[in-house]
Amino acid sequence: MMAPLTAPLAEGDRVGTVAVLNGDEVLVEAPLQALHPVEEAGWFKRLLHTLRLWFAGLFG
Repeated sequence: MMAPLTAPLAEGDRVGTVAVLNGDEVLVEAPLQALHPVEEAGWFKRLLHTLRLWFAGLFG
């Protein structure tokens, strides 16, 4: 599992890679980029995201 993305992100930042597979064979691989800038959230939204990630880690 990849680490979660953390803001801020600038437009065009590379955030991962996508691969199309046929069994174990990689057919196509391409970078994933942020289409829009993402600003850092305020303290309350960060608290909600932290709690959501914590619960997802418990049950996922």
